[in-house]
Amino acid sequence: MTEGTLSNTPVVLDDTEVVARALFTPEWDERVKRGSPGCFKRNNTSVTRHAGLTFTQVVAYLKGDVEKPDKDVIVRGVGLISVKDVRSLGKTYQDPVHFDVISKPTPKNPAHAEVVPFTEPERTTIKRDVSRGLSSKISQALDIYVLAPDGSVEEHSPPVLPRS
Repeated sequence: MTEGTLSNTPVVLDDTEVVARALFTPEWDERVKRGSPGCFKRNNTSVTRHAGLTFTQVVAYLKGDVEKPDKDVIVRGVGLISVKDVRSLGKTYQDPVHFDVISKPTPKNPAHAEVVPFTEPERTTIKRDVSRGLSSKISQALDIYVLAPDGSVEEHSPPVLPRS
């Protein structure tokens, strides 16, 4: 898939897709170089689809979404995770959450998507937020790439939590 073929119609992503989460303060813990426990706490958490894009393109979209000339925000990491892992972590959590990852292209990021938590398997009621405990588990399952301010990769940190 290339940038020109991404659909503008929201679709639920399948388990095989990998998405990238921009990590920046306060959702980045500089001390341990990982996403903070709350980086997936909000409903509709923004991510970028990796399918058909180079890692450099993914980083450019994430930085374009987050970094603004009038704000002192710098993307310090990119966390990669499969849709399958997000769903599995939610389903098996002590208070189950049923996730979908839905494409939501924007003019600046045609690969934009959102991680949406639902209260039940039928996915009719969106949860207001995700518990810090579940958010932390998802954060620990991220495959982290630590970035320099220019977007180049400084180091790689594999998931702390085993994934499916």
